[in-house]
Amino acid sequence: ASADYGGNPVGSGTWRYGITNALTVQLHAEGSRGYRQVGAASSAVLGSLGQLNLSHAHSRLQTQNGRQSSVSFSTQKGDWSFGTGWSRTDGRFAHLSATLDPAAYFAEAAEPVRTASLAVGWNNNLLGSFALSYLHSKKGQETPDKVGTLNWNRNFGSRTSIFLSAARNFSPGGQHSLYGGVSFNLDKGYFSTLSGQRDNGGDNSYRVSVSKSSDGLNSPSWNIGWQQNETQGRRRGRLNGYINYDTQYGDARGNVYNAQSRTDWSVGWKGGLVWMNGGLFATRAVNNSFAVVSTDGVAGVPVSLFNNKVGHTNRKGLLLVPNLSAYQENTLDIDITDLPQNMAAERARILAVPSERSGVNVNFRFNRMQAASMVLKSTDGQVIPAGAVIRRSDGLPAAVVGFDGQTFIENLAAGENRFNIALPDESECRFSANYQTGSHQADLPDLGEIICTK
Repeated sequence: ASADYGGNPVGSGTWRYGITNALTVQLHAEGSRGYRQVGAASSAVLGSLGQLNLSHAHSRLQTQNGRQSSVSFSTQKGDWSFGTGWSRTDGRFAHLSATLDPAAYFAEAAEPVRTASLAVGWNNNLLGSFALSYLHSKKGQETPDKVGTLNWNRNFGSRTSIFLSAARNFSPGGQHSLYGGVSFNLDKGYFSTLSGQRDNGGDNSYRVSVSKSSDGLNSPSWNIGWQQNETQGRRRGRLNGYINYDTQYGDARGNVYNAQSRTDWSVGWKGGLVWMNGGLFATRAVNNSFAVVSTDGVAGVPVSLFNNKVGHTNRKGLLLVPNLSAYQENTLDIDITDLPQNMAAERARILAVPSERSGVNVNFRFNRMQAASMVLKSTDGQVIPAGAVIRRSDGLPAAVVGFDGQTFIENLAAGENRFNIALPDESECRFSANYQTGSHQADLPDLGEIICTK
């Protein structure tokens, strides 16, 4: 029952608009039976100072009204980064999940929650990267939580990385913990990690894992790890692992977990269906914006997003590319090295800028070349001299004869094509090239030897 769906329909909508290159505003509304929420937000770039974000929302569930407000600021100067934020949520502000169990929502104490945060980071090529953060959270009259964290990591060469993290709750009776480890790059996508964690309550844990990253589509990634926990003097071990196999049509995943003589496992397939641009696409899960790439009807063309191959166009010359970044330039490329010889792309790269959670058409246009190669000879069997100019019957230049009479002529019409050649002795000769068109032709034809007669 806890995994059941709600019975009431829900509607939501978001409107986002860039007023200037430095200011973007957003309005949001959602609602269901007895519930509504409306809110506004803005994001502003304050020149070289940093970015300021503001938001405010109002909710109503049955007869109860609630409000939520937040403000945050972030900036980066050289090797330093800084961020701070504040938010306030009163005790009756409701999210959509509250409509599933309104009785539990009304039973909770209507106390406001205030949070404030501060984070500072510093990166140094010699000492590594440091991050210090502090979070202060207070609910009503309860004792506030005051949590500070310090993180450090440093790479040693290209194969070894060390990381440490310390956290402390400064409230009375609060816990503190220390976590650290080392990671090794074993080359060819293999990694190994050793880590451990200890807190002031006497709980310790240690973990060792080996993993392999994916080489892209149709390449597996996997991880297998062993972890031992020590709690109040008792030791418990567990073994877990997973394997992923990603394709352009969806992702397969398998998991296994073993602890205390119990083994759980699961397998699944995750993907989506999209109808757009006259095509129905089975694709990987679409979590953000996406693009439908068209290669002008040419099938089997490799497509890359940010230089990572995401698939090949189908028999209609279409491919759906999921998970583009909204309102940003997404670089889409096609690999033209394996195109048929008689095909030429107008361009091999397009920058796509989709709206949030929406699709955009990206069209790579192709031109089918009507061209052929041949060897031109005179009536006495000698090759036409290199450098001789070939003109069409209307007098326009068409090509230049190459060495050993080898010649390549573009823009041929279907059927007979008549040409003249100006010879070095100031005489002329004429020849015809018979070109047969056909969409089945993937290569540029060689018409063999052709005699040019005076």
